[in-house]
Formats: sequence, C-alpha cells, structure tokens
Amino acid sequence: MQESALRLWTLLSALGSLPAGADPAATSRAWYDELRLAPVVANGLRARGLDEAEAWSVADLVRVLLDLPRPATLRGPAKTVDARLLDAWLARDDLRAAIGVNSWEGTDWLDKDRFVAILGWAARLDAVDAGKAPPARPPAWVKRLTDGAAEAGYRVDRLRELLAPASTAAPQRATRPRSPSPASRASAKDKPAKQ
Repeated sequence: MQESALRLWTLLSALGSLPAGADPAATSRAWYDELRLAPVVANGLRARGLDEAEAWSVADLVRVLLDLPRPATLRGPAKTVDARLLDAWLARDDLRAAIGVNSWEGTDWLDKDRFVAILGWAARLDAVDAGKAPPARPPAWVKRLTDGAAEAGYRVDRLRELLAPASTAAPQRATRPRSPSPASRASAKDKPAKQ
C-alpha cells in the first residue's frame, strides 16, 4: 500500500505545477478533489489487487499527502518548526483524521501509530522533493515529535505545551529593597520636607 501511495503522490503532485505561479501542492489537492480522482484511484487499486478498504485507504492517504505541511514547506524560524507543523496538522480536519485525533472527556488525543506514520510520510516526501533517498533513520524533527508525543502521553494539549518555544528572556531574580546607605540617609535629613 505504501508503494502505491508514493507512486500516486509522485504522479499527481506534479499536476499542480502546470499553471504558472500556482502553489503546486494546493493546486494538486484542489484538482484531486474537483476532478473527483479518489474513486478513480480506488478503482485502479482494486484492479491491481487491493481490497475495497485498502484501495480507499490509499486514495484518502494520497489526498492528504498532496498538500501535507512538512518542515521543508513551512516558513519561519527553525526553532519553532515542530510546533508550527503540529499546529498546521491540527488545523485541518483531514489531517486530524489522518493522525488519529480523537476526543475523550474533553481532551484531544493522538493515535500513536497514525501520528508516527504521517511523520514518516512527511520525512519521506521531504527527501523525495530534495532528490534524496528516503532517510535510513528518522530526521531529528521526527524524533523530537515522536518523543514529545510519547512524553505527553499522546495528549494534544500536553504535546503543544512541550513544543511551545521557551521564553528567550532572562529569568528575573527576586530582589530585596535596598536599605539606604548612611550617606544618603544623612542627605535626606538635610532636605526640607515638601508641603
């Protein structure tokens, strides 16, 4: 299934670069939806031996991958890329489903396997776009997000807290009020009181 999804992404992601000046990822995704290519993809995959559920799973995955936010596609400071990537994923309903976000008693949770799978896809697609082989080991950002999710117990709110950029301001130290020096006490006695 993964090979089929990668081949389809490779073929369909190039479509968005046809119009001059268009955002290739957004255009590819828009055309995938507007031309209703998901049923065509699913039918083709069934003809190649995938069952109904697998065929539709790949068709849905390709739809997500066409404009999947990835570190290479995000602008901004490198130190906040993990948090911005998570926020971009959580902002879209299709990606929330892809990473298995579910709510229980008012708390959002990630599905570990789905989250890790989409992280793997993001790393793989970044490598393909860069003309490199898929990484043998997960990139550092994948490890940070994977470890962070585990540390957060797969709770979305806790993972967001862990990824929030630390304050760059130096911590304020508590200070005691100073006692006036003997010289300043003496000069204060000599000043007339204001009326």
